[in-house]
This record gives sequence, structure tokens and C-alpha cells, in this order.
Amino acid sequence: MLDPLKPWTWYKTAKYIARFHPDLVLIQWWTTVWAIPFTWISWYLRKTSMRVAYLIHNVLPHEIQPWDLPLTKLALRQGQAFITQTESEKDRLLGIYPKAKIYVNPHPLYRIFSHSIPSKTEARALLDIPSDVYLLLSFGIVRPYKGIKQVLEALGKLKSWGLRPCYFIAGEFWEDEVTYKRIIYQYQLADQVRFENRYILNEEVPIFFSAADLLIAMYEGGTQSGAATIALDFGLPIITTPRIATGIDKAYQHRLTVVPSGESASLASAIKSSMEQPQQSEEFSNPTAADWSNLVELIVQIVREAEV
Repeated sequence: MLDPLKPWTWYKTAKYIARFHPDLVLIQWWTTVWAIPFTWISWYLRKTSMRVAYLIHNVLPHEIQPWDLPLTKLALRQGQAFITQTESEKDRLLGIYPKAKIYVNPHPLYRIFSHSIPSKTEARALLDIPSDVYLLLSFGIVRPYKGIKQVLEALGKLKSWGLRPCYFIAGEFWEDEVTYKRIIYQYQLADQVRFENRYILNEEVPIFFSAADLLIAMYEGGTQSGAATIALDFGLPIITTPRIATGIDKAYQHRLTVVPSGESASLASAIKSSMEQPQQSEEFSNPTAADWSNLVELIVQIVREAEV
């Protein structure tokens, strides 16, 4: 198993990959935690005449530290081709490596979770959520850039308007829950907010998305959201920020309500509108949009171009 703190695992991983003599080694890039091992592995593979490419989730981390840029440059300089998921991340990478060979492919939809979908009634029973409430969902690791504080402040505003939707935060907290509990206490939201502070297993994902009426993805950083692609697969409407909206295929833009990050009052108004005029779940407007086959075809294209 590859471990960023155990250099001998870097060597074993590189040797293992080399045994297959692949046409292309595609490395996922999302955090500088892996910068040094990925640098060494890429260097080793290129030394043995293998082509290395990076699939970029985010060029730089969401919460940038002083060491992130030099570590990113160290690792990515070993890449001979790059795939970004948005034009903005392509521009960001060009700012670091102006001559980089970059391809853009939107974040594909995660359709694996919708093969066996419980009914809304069944899902809410499993989560102990009343069947008659309007349920907001935030899904995935909880970090400062996810905008959860903004959602809680919006709930406080909605409460002053006489609206009391429920809010389920499902995902492992990477910061202290106390920060959020203070806001809940301030606005007296204890009976409206639920935490599921843990990693959510794949088998459980359909339960949370089937139970929800609306996904909230008020990210203040990043350019795409895995939770949003799951929500689209379930036909859920989404309230999100411009940063995330630009990373979603245009075929699904009508499912989005876009609100500036950091504006809890605007978010409260958007939630109010969704509660008063709820969107119905729908089938995909374009079954081929944002499909994984598009990414596969692009990877094959990169391999073929290298052979010319």
C-alpha cells in the first residue's frame, strides 16, 4: 500500500506499475500531501520510458498554505499531459506551467449509486426523518470552504420568516463540531439540524440522497463537487456557488440555483423559493452528457497522440 510517509512503499508502487508496461500512467492529483511520493514515482516511471499524465481535481488545495505552490510545482512538472475538469483549473495550471499540454473534461456523473434507490419514505424512515419536512442535505467531508456556517446562518434567517426546513450534514468533520454547534445554539436550530459525523459508505449513499429534497453545495473554494454530480444522478435540485456551477455540464444547469458564496441572506431567499416552488425529480436531459465514456475516450486520445 502506498504511504506518503514511507518511502519504501513509493519504490514498491513504482516497480509494481512498471511490471505492466502501461501505455500511460494517469495519476490523480488533489492534495500536496502526495507531492513528494508522486514526484518520485513519476520520475522513476519516466526514467523507464513511461508516459505520465495527471488528472487534476484541484491544481492547488482549497485552503492554500505557503508550501502548497512549491510542492505542486515539484510534482506536476513530471507530468507530460494533464486533464482538468474545468476551464478555470486549466487557466490556473497554465499560470504555473504556460506550456503544459492540458485537456478539459467535465467531472462525470456518479451513476453507480442510483442502481437501487429506496423511496423517499423508506429513506427517511431509515434516517429517522419525518416524512412531512423539507429536507436540505450537505454531503461529504466537512471543511471550512464547504460553506456550512453560511447554511446555518441562512436557517436562522428562514426561522425568522416562519420557515423551518430540516438540514442534514452527512460526512466526516475535518474540524471541530463545536464551531457549528455554537451557530446552532445562537439561532436555536437544534431541532432542525442533524450531523452524521463519519465516512458514509457507498451502500448508504442512496439513502441520504433519496431522503433529501435539495442539495446545498455552497463551496467557497474548489471548482467541482462530487456531491453535486451524485445529486444530479438522483434528479435533485441544487443550490450552489458560481465556482461549482461552472464545473457542471451545461445540460444540467437548469437544476441549479446559483448564489454568491458568503451571502447567507441570498441563500435563505433561494431556499425559500425552492420550498415554495419545489422542483420535481427528473430523468437526465442528456444521457451522454458528463458520462465516464467521454473521459475514457480522452485518455485513449492522449495515448494515441503520444504514439505519433
